[in-house]
Amino acid sequence: MNLSLIDNIINSAIREGLFSGAALSISLGSSLVIERYYGRHSFVPWIRKIDENSIFDLASLTKPIGTALGIALLITEKKVSLTDNISSFYKHCPKDKAKITISQLLSHTSGLPPWLPLYKKALDKKDTRKEYEKSILTAKLSYKPGASCMYSDLGFILLGFIIEKVSNMPLLVFFEKKLFKPSGVNFYVPSYLKNSNIKNLAVPTGYCHIRKRQVVSEVNDLNAAFSSHFLGHAGLFSNLQALNSYLKFVLDVYKNKIKLTDWINSDILKKMFTRLKRPANTTFALGFDTPSEKESSAGKYFSKNSIGHLGYTGTSFWIDLDKDIIIIFLSNRTFPYDKKEERLKMKVFRSKLHDEVMKAVF
Repeated sequence: MNLSLIDNIINSAIREGLFSGAALSISLGSSLVIERYYGRHSFVPWIRKIDENSIFDLASLTKPIGTALGIALLITEKKVSLTDNISSFYKHCPKDKAKITISQLLSHTSGLPPWLPLYKKALDKKDTRKEYEKSILTAKLSYKPGASCMYSDLGFILLGFIIEKVSNMPLLVFFEKKLFKPSGVNFYVPSYLKNSNIKNLAVPTGYCHIRKRQVVSEVNDLNAAFSSHFLGHAGLFSNLQALNSYLKFVLDVYKNKIKLTDWINSDILKKMFTRLKRPANTTFALGFDTPSEKESSAGKYFSKNSIGHLGYTGTSFWIDLDKDIIIIFLSNRTFPYDKKEERLKMKVFRSKLHDEVMKAVF
């Protein structure tokens, strides 16, 4: 397998300043095809090189690998259903949101806005949960629930709160005990990264104008950073190997290669991974994205039966469920500064990278 073109694409992006460092893994079936590391934690030559121990802020990859699969586990345990309404969990839910379902929150069709600066009302609060819940539940809807699709952090923050209500556990404890422990994989969160030995392994994600410092070993997302609670939309950190092991575990459960009595049922996973037919503008399954027909970040060669997700900091994974291939790419795209033109370059880069990987493998 000739990977020189793939190496050239990534190294060229580093030279152009798209990110300072990156990690790539390609798994096919039960075998790890390749695992490669590029660049450094920063753009200066004496800073630590990216290696198997480097820890990346996964950003929105938290949504599918944590929150969405957490809901899937609760569905397996018959503690929630996809048709449950928000009003089942919030007795004083405003009328316009009362009939929003778990399914709509998972698929970004709830009508909730994409984002709100929730942290601004919570800067002086020791316990931010009530402020966050109130701001989300009283937010003006962007459209009638179910009528359209608009990616929303708020929906997944709310899903995280619902998991806590149903499980009677803090969200991170639920993730670690119920999701990650059975897989044998551990993820990191900022509180763990305060340890000086581990902190040095964290890859910086850029300068924050609110915090007025370079962000390293703390979550890049502002709502997550200023929350007193771990939230359902962002906050997990990982090295390449751990994320790859976890996604391979999920794929093996989906394929019935692993059967557990205390984890997600494979039939539930199949439902979670199935792209919705409505509304017409959606590319989402339940908590996972699928390749769009044009200009997909997954490129041109993933089958329609594929799932994935992007993270704002420059992370992504794509899984072709038919071809048994998993491609993970981790980077610090937001370093040293988050710029609109870099976001556009990243979209083109991702598509090109995935195309070349698929051509090299198949």
